[in-house]
Amino acid sequence: MSLYSKILQLDTAGSFDFYTTVISLDAVDPRSFERLRLRNSTPVSPTAPTMDDFIMHDAIMPLIAHEYTHFIDATSTCWGLYHLSLLDNAYRAALGMREGNFHHLKTLHDHLRGLRIPLYYRTIERTAPRTLEWRYQVTIGRRFTSSGHLDNAPPILFCSFYNSEGKRLARAPISTLSLLETSAMAQELQSRYSMLSLISGPEAIVEKRRQNDNVLRHLYDHTITEYSVCAHLVANYQQCTDIISGYVLAGMLSRFVLDFPWKGYQFLAKSPIIGALFQGPDAKIYEDAIRQGLVVGDGGILYYLLVHTLPKGAAESRVSMVDALESTVHAWGLQMDKLRDDSLAEGQKFASHVLTSPSPALREIGMAGYKNQISIGQSDLKLDFCSLQLPQAMFGDCESYSVFDSPGNALGKISTEFFFNDLYPLERRTEDFAEACV
Repeated sequence: MSLYSKILQLDTAGSFDFYTTVISLDAVDPRSFERLRLRNSTPVSPTAPTMDDFIMHDAIMPLIAHEYTHFIDATSTCWGLYHLSLLDNAYRAALGMREGNFHHLKTLHDHLRGLRIPLYYRTIERTAPRTLEWRYQVTIGRRFTSSGHLDNAPPILFCSFYNSEGKRLARAPISTLSLLETSAMAQELQSRYSMLSLISGPEAIVEKRRQNDNVLRHLYDHTITEYSVCAHLVANYQQCTDIISGYVLAGMLSRFVLDFPWKGYQFLAKSPIIGALFQGPDAKIYEDAIRQGLVVGDGGILYYLLVHTLPKGAAESRVSMVDALESTVHAWGLQMDKLRDDSLAEGQKFASHVLTSPSPALREIGMAGYKNQISIGQSDLKLDFCSLQLPQAMFGDCESYSVFDSPGNALGKISTEFFFNDLYPLERRTEDFAEACV
């Protein structure tokens, strides 16, 4: 698999491939998964779960939640269904062999390459002393065009992080990757901590402290701030010290942005509220860049605007998170119900195109993706995976297994081999053609 198709893989535990939509759970042993499934299928015990139960759960389910969230976001949001439509356009072009249509291959390549903004725009000061007291500054720049010019180039939003001595640790762009990773981390952490919260006693206290330390290490690893920048922004603006609450709120906002309709972007680009957000001599520069970013549908800029206008106290409870999102959208002059209708209409438009695809794999994914978009609410904090259309996954033994095998999950009855065999040749063709574009 190419570099761009597996950009969300920080380690070898698991991955999601954006070309084939195949989920790989390399760290999951099928026998361990079956033991966990058997344990969960037994009648509920009157006693609380034990630490052994948590260890069994934690070795498998948080990883599953993380990678399946990538699948959902990449197939069941406005952004995800648009992504499927680009796959379909490229598939048709490759199948038709008409050179005049090959630009769809380059469009798909650039789309996937743009998930993670190129290394040129990221700064990591590896020798700077690390601390847990970070400062930050949000700035806006410009991306270079493919010809190396800045004229009419789209804006790019950065967050720079500094240690307690004021030395810069990193500068991270707020990219689509940032949104996707934040959404997945929020589901991973909820899977882990919802189970851990049911356990009491000294062992549980020690484990909670250990897990908190693990999250802090991830959050304050300045070499991967593009993955954590969304959580940092929410925590800083909300003055939130609870790590899990901050990630849950950031995850909800990230998926809301991924499912935000094009009409909403264009409405906000003209909104007078943007002019009131920035003060000082460079206010007009910021305002113009924010508006230009919204015009081109930049999710990172929309996320920043959302966090910047969210009322204080949004992270205090799960109810306050939902209420804060609704009040912010209302303050923008939008209505949640209207946004929902526009999102579903946009998703249906893309899905309808994909459902006529010559690719049998894309037809299956497109149908499942739109069904999932309808099922998932705008402000859902925790995904109900068992109620969704979700595919099988490849475990550590390189075999395909059904993870969520509810009777209504038609997608879960199809092997990963079906999707890989149909869509992997498209990846090779796209990469080859992109290399030919000089």
